[in-house]
Amino acid sequence: MISRTAKTVVTCADVPGVRNFRDAGGVGSLRRGALYRSGALHALSPEGARVLKDLRLRTVIDLRARTEMTERPDRCKGNLVQVDLRQARLEVQR
Repeated sequence: MISRTAKTVVTCADVPGVRNFRDAGGVGSLRRGALYRSGALHALSPEGARVLKDLRLRTVIDLRARTEMTERPDRCKGNLVQVDLRQARLEVQR
């Protein structure tokens, strides 16, 4: 999950309905509050959605298989975008 500059930077947050939500920043040159990671968002509660909105998240990158996404879709609303990287074609330049 990628955040526009959040009002408050958190290293770990209680997001109701989401397991293991945490800040992935602070490693190398990745600044805190820029990238968060968590478990799936299929059980996201309305209160959890408010927490994500307060963090000003704008993109969700979902690494689950298509069947998982179909069986348990994310409950994100608003301007969040779901990206299925398994369907994307990646080109590596050497």
